[in-house]
Amino acid sequence: MLSIRLLLPLFLVMILFTTMTLPARAQPVLTFGVHPFLPATELHKRFQPLIKHLTHIMKRPVRLHVASTYAEHIDNVGNQLVDIAFLGPSPYVKIVKKYGPPKLLAQLRVKGKDTFHGVIFTYQAATIVKLEQLKGKRMAFGDVNSTMSHLVPLHMLEKVGVSKVDLASHQHVQNHVNVIYGVLTGLFDAGAAKESVYKRYAHWGLRVLEKSSAIPNHVIVARSNLPEEVIAEVKKALALLKPKTMDAQLLKALKPGITGLGVVSDKAFDGLRHILNISIPKRGVE
Repeated sequence: MLSIRLLLPLFLVMILFTTMTLPARAQPVLTFGVHPFLPATELHKRFQPLIKHLTHIMKRPVRLHVASTYAEHIDNVGNQLVDIAFLGPSPYVKIVKKYGPPKLLAQLRVKGKDTFHGVIFTYQAATIVKLEQLKGKRMAFGDVNSTMSHLVPLHMLEKVGVSKVDLASHQHVQNHVNVIYGVLTGLFDAGAAKESVYKRYAHWGLRVLEKSSAIPNHVIVARSNLPEEVIAEVKKALALLKPKTMDAQLLKALKPGITGLGVVSDKAFDGLRHILNISIPKRGVE
């Protein structure tokens, strides 16, 4: 019979072999939600570098989910159905009001600024030169929950006495690019989009009627009940995307002018809340 002294080394080798051959426990997939402000194929192309960065740094799989509508995206974030999300300013304000605040992780910085603008525009040869002349005209908006292709432009029109009932017609065409095409093809006399999208197509024959005031830029958030250790992992990965670093270059895929990420507080959105909570409800929004 083998002695305990002889069996012990064999037992230790078996334990070591078993430990080495056991697969590592798979980390749960994190879902990164995005609203459909551009066609889904373009959004997947733009966000993949960031998704790959998060996956690599956090050592856990991250998948992109593009909601079919802004409303679906708002509900996904509010109902904790996505772990991380990219939010426009108006959807963020609406989520806070309806569901409570998600965890603010970072805000986009574009050319060093934490705000952006929208424009109401027409085609180059149009006789329209000011917003008041849009009475009786055909207007293209994006999604009803879009900051710069509906809510802020609607406020701009209301300020000069033009409501939706004053328009000959209006239509929501889902995203900013569709608004651009709608005006270029003559389906609409004017449209509303964020300035960065407008500038990509302006040389095709478009002209700005009015530029919006500055609005807080897009943010990255986490669901409110995401474990703190996971939030810390996400923040660590995002913190690597500092201006003028190689890591920050992947943000250029989202938008060429992005220079990095910065901190943001809920208070930054108070001005937009005034527009959404006071100005817009005067006439109502679908």
